[in-house]
Amino acid sequence: MNANAAELDFGCKEDSLLLKIALLEKCITRLRERQDSEVIYVERQFRWWEKGLMWLGVISTGLLSILILIVIFVKR
Repeated sequence: MNANAAELDFGCKEDSLLLKIALLEKCITRLRERQDSEVIYVERQFRWWEKGLMWLGVISTGLLSILILIVIFVKR
């Protein structure tokens, strides 16, 4: 080592991880306080094509059920 060099020795009296956790908890509680608002869901009406697709599904399911019943009774 150099004759002019100095050694630096220091001690840490508080754990840095505990300090970081405390700061993060404070930030999290602040964010939760901001987000404690009430959510209101508004139900919207179906569009014409959505209703049409639903009715098409009902009709096709009914026709398929009738067809399956006819096939079952004819094979007996």
